[in-house]
Amino acid sequence: MLWSIEDLKGKKVGEIVSSDIRTADVFKDFGIDFCCRGERLLGEVCKVKGIELKSILQSLEEAMRDTKGPVHDYQNWSVSFLIDFINNTHHPYVRSSLPILLQYGEKVYNAHGSAHEETFEVLQILQYFEDELLKHLKLEEEVDFIILKKLIQDNSSSSKTLVTQSKKILQNLQDDHVAVGDKMLRLERITNNFIPPADACNTFKVFYKKLSEFRDDLFNHIHLENNILFQKISNYIQSNY
Repeated sequence: MLWSIEDLKGKKVGEIVSSDIRTADVFKDFGIDFCCRGERLLGEVCKVKGIELKSILQSLEEAMRDTKGPVHDYQNWSVSFLIDFINNTHHPYVRSSLPILLQYGEKVYNAHGSAHEETFEVLQILQYFEDELLKHLKLEEEVDFIILKKLIQDNSSSSKTLVTQSKKILQNLQDDHVAVGDKMLRLERITNNFIPPADACNTFKVFYKKLSEFRDDLFNHIHLENNILFQKISNYIQSNY
C-alpha cells in the first residue's frame, strides 16, 4: 500500500511501521523514533525536524517495494503468538548481547577513555541496560505477559479485574520503554550514531558495530510491543469491555 503526501501527514509513525516493517529503516535513517514515541503524527514530526515530506515519502515507497527477504505479518499474529515470539526471539538476544557489549565497553574505555571521554558515558548506559532492562524482561516473562495472555483467553465477567491489571501493565511497560528509548537515543548522540572516531582501533570499531546492531533490535523489539502487541490488547479491551 502506497500513500500520498496528504495521507502520510495524518498517519502515526508507529502505524506506518506496523503496516510494513520495511519502513523502519527509513525512519531510522531520518532520525525519527518509531517505537517509543510512535504515536506522533508524521506530519508533526517532520515539521519539528525540518524534514520534507516528499523526500521521506519517496524513501518509504522505495522500502516497501523491496522484495529482499521475508516480511513478517505481525498484524495478523495472535496476542499469544506475538508474546511467545518476543520471549523467544528478542529477550534472548538482549540477554546474550549485553554481557558482550559490556566487555567491549570496558576494554574501549580502558584503552581510549582519556582521549574519548564519551566512552565512560557509553559504559554507564550499558550498565543501566544491564540493571533496568533485564529486570524489565524478567517482569514481562514472569508476571505481565502471563496476565495479558490470560486477559485474552478469559471471556468471563470475572476478567474485569484482569482488564484493570492489564491497563496498568500497558502503561507501566510503555513508561519503561520511553526511559530505555531515551537512553538509547542518548547513546546515538554521544557516539555520532555509532560511527567510530578516526583513531579507533579494531576493537573500538567492532564495539560500535555491535552497539548499532543492538540498537536496531531493541527499537524493533519495542515497536513490536508498543505499536502492535499493546495496540491489539487495547483494541480487545475497547471492543469487549
